[in-house]
Amino acid sequence: MTVLTAASATEEFEEACTAWLAPGYPSDAAQQSAIVLKPADAKDVGAAVQFAVSKGLPLTVRGGGHSWRRLFVVDNGLTIDLSSMKGIAVNAKDRIAVVEGGVIYDEVLGKCKPYNLAPSWGSCGDVGTGTPLAGGLNLLSRAYGLGTDNIVGAKLVTANGSLIQVDKHRNADVLAIIRGAGTTLGVVVELTVKLHPVDPYHGVLLTASDATTTPQTFSRIIQWTRDVMKIEPRIGIELGQEWEDGKMSLLIWAGAAGEMSKEDLATYIEPLQALSNVNQSQLDSPTYYDIIANMNQLVDDIPYGSNYQVVFHLSYDQADDDFLKFASDLAFQNLPEGVTGIVFWDIVGNREGPNAIRDTASLTPFATDVDLQVFIIFMWLDPKDNQRNWDFGEGIRRRIEPRVMNSQAYVNQATFVTDQWLTSQVGGAANLRALRAMKAKLDPQNVFRHHSYVGLWPAESAQVQQVQM
Repeated sequence: MTVLTAASATEEFEEACTAWLAPGYPSDAAQQSAIVLKPADAKDVGAAVQFAVSKGLPLTVRGGGHSWRRLFVVDNGLTIDLSSMKGIAVNAKDRIAVVEGGVIYDEVLGKCKPYNLAPSWGSCGDVGTGTPLAGGLNLLSRAYGLGTDNIVGAKLVTANGSLIQVDKHRNADVLAIIRGAGTTLGVVVELTVKLHPVDPYHGVLLTASDATTTPQTFSRIIQWTRDVMKIEPRIGIELGQEWEDGKMSLLIWAGAAGEMSKEDLATYIEPLQALSNVNQSQLDSPTYYDIIANMNQLVDDIPYGSNYQVVFHLSYDQADDDFLKFASDLAFQNLPEGVTGIVFWDIVGNREGPNAIRDTASLTPFATDVDLQVFIIFMWLDPKDNQRNWDFGEGIRRRIEPRVMNSQAYVNQATFVTDQWLTSQVGGAANLRALRAMKAKLDPQNVFRHHSYVGLWPAESAQVQQVQM
């Protein structure tokens, strides 16, 4: 096991405390773990947990480092960095993969590509195992469920350092909790996930010219997104909207999983291609792997540190024409000088059909019924503009929030917590009681308290808890 300390200030230590995208919030940026332990295996993880508990150190866990609130860093505490645990075993016949806790999606796809398989996991390649543990939105989730719905087993190191096996035969009650709230119970050192065929996977990447894009075009595109998601669950859609130099470009990733022909997909895409300023990408028919690689390039361009994120969720019914006009107007307002932006619109829900994610709602926490996630990233290059631009982003958030506060939030990016939110998030009061009972059983001292479910543990609960941003 490798031991790193803040006092050493090595590059390896700094990397272990670095998120893929540093939040533009001073309170988060100031957080600094005192010790980082990099275990080689589950035994090392158990020893690291026991050490933290014996010394009374706050404890966090880093998987892929993709926590948008940098929850794997804790002031004067200990971070367990799983990045050295990279084992991947693909069983193409049974369509499952077993992955260790430090694996990221790109690495899994690399092992699965020879078999034309992929897990439902995340939207870009550098997300780690924490993503499916608490959600897992991606272009396959409409057809096959979220990442969390595709977990069939795990190995978990609990608060006393012991290792337990979790699957439908052993500790099945724990499996039900892990599928949605795994980071609250311990360190998940291994996941077993379902794999799905992605050949044929008919992908389309469309772009809209920034010189001719108008609010009317944008409104028509998101209306199309809303309407297609209601009638065709096999199509996954992510709409990326990017501003630069006062102009805007639109990128639409759309692809079909399962039994859908390229021609069938084309009939849904046709209305977009009819818009004069929307053109099909030079990638004639990108594979699923191509589209994930393209998304990687887009998020890699986001500057570290100088940014502000706004995330909100809404149902199909909330995404009415009035809201879409509001969103279109908001998208085209004047940005501060030097600020660019990206908006991702993700389809979340699929409540109908044999693979509907709600089929598991009675067993699985994270039973949210939201249909759209919208993730806005404002970014800039000059750190001296941070405060001005944070204030601008906060203003946007305040304008949006009253329109969407009643929506249930995707737990990986939740920004507020209430008892009502927790109840809805885990699929009802009975599930919440079961989750809290399991938490009390496996982690009675609340060792694993730095996670997205703020307020889960009764001692922390309050009527409303604002997640520090």
